[in-house]
Amino acid sequence: MGLGLPGAGNFAASTNMMNIGLNYSANGGLSGNVAGFNVSQYGVSFNPSLTVGYKFTYNPKETRQYVAFGDDDTGDGSGPPVEYSTENANSFIDKNIVRPKGLIDLYADGTVPEGDQYENGRIITSDGRTVDGVTVLPKGWNQRNSYVYLAASVFKTTNLLYIAIQHEFGHVTLNYLGYSSHAHGRWSLKGLDNNYVDYQEALMYSISAAQARMWGMKNQADIFQAKANEYAKSNNVAPIPSNFLNIKHNQPIW
Repeated sequence: MGLGLPGAGNFAASTNMMNIGLNYSANGGLSGNVAGFNVSQYGVSFNPSLTVGYKFTYNPKETRQYVAFGDDDTGDGSGPPVEYSTENANSFIDKNIVRPKGLIDLYADGTVPEGDQYENGRIITSDGRTVDGVTVLPKGWNQRNSYVYLAASVFKTTNLLYIAIQHEFGHVTLNYLGYSSHAHGRWSLKGLDNNYVDYQEALMYSISAAQARMWGMKNQADIFQAKANEYAKSNNVAPIPSNFLNIKHNQPIW
């Protein structure tokens, strides 16, 4: 019998306590086992044969993955604006996109990760970059679930909002699937191997570019594709399924 503990490292247990067997041979006579008890012509013995194993993984440093849009309004898309709030973000998600496994919580109220700042409707990272959304994979034991933070800048149109959420949810899914320390990543004392951070960004910016092109947002598509190409230069990790994320043909609704 095997047992699984999902979402918390690799746990396995096996035992013969659930086994039932009966055997007969001319030399040994009748023998059998029931729930760990062995019966034969020599008597009765008990052997539960219990084996338990657990593999721990540890993320020594919080990992952050950002999305940044252009600085002008020429590539914002044609959708209507959405009032900036966590409540509206969740309502928009319910109408337009599947909420991924591995999402702990989403914030759209000016809250940013520790060390970052929120200024003029955008997120200023601790190293001075201006971005519009961030996914955070916390440090800790067997950690693969993420937080998402969105800035007001992506609420200017439903097109921008969808692409930002699609981008960050892709990171959430990749973290949950193990494209971090658990199945494929290489951790150092500095945190997630940069090859895996760059791989995720190359993939997600490629998807963002394809989505922007679908809706005629050429300027944003060009910005995203340039970022994807830059991140792809250090990509040498295992590919993920081709149907990981679908490009949405219809305009998002609000």
